[in-house]
Amino acid sequence: MIFVDSLHISLKKSWPFGKIFYTLDGTEPTKESAEYTHAILVTNNGTIKSVFILDNGRTSKIKSGSFTKTSPLRSRDVKGVPGKGLNYRYFEGTISSIANFDKLDYKNSGSIDIVGLPRTSSKDAFGLNLEGLIKIPQTGVYTFKLVSDDGS
Repeated sequence: MIFVDSLHISLKKSWPFGKIFYTLDGTEPTKESAEYTHAILVTNNGTIKSVFILDNGRTSKIKSGSFTKTSPLRSRDVKGVPGKGLNYRYFEGTISSIANFDKLDYKNSGSIDIVGLPRTSSKDAFGLNLEGLIKIPQTGVYTFKLVSDDGS
């Protein structure tokens, strides 16, 4: 999880008859750790670890999550009026490293209106480079995701 100024971490009990204990210093939580009673306010990078302990003493697996404080990127001026859509470059063949991705010979290029594969794409062994601009109306933290079937 990333945040700008502060972050409230909320935890949820698995069962009504037990307690959640947590740490923020990287150590494993025990019944001697801080008991979770309300949202936890954090203002710096860290890791939370939590454990649910039933009234009979049985414990859950320890869960953990990291949080990182960041600063928003500054906006930048764009020269001229950018075109609509995304520019793409399509590559075919085995790509062993993305370090030299820009040096590959591309098979096809153009512009697309939505994120997706060009109609002429191969089923396997290809790469796609997408470039474009987005308008973000206010400063904040945004999440963008990439889905791939090969872990790239």
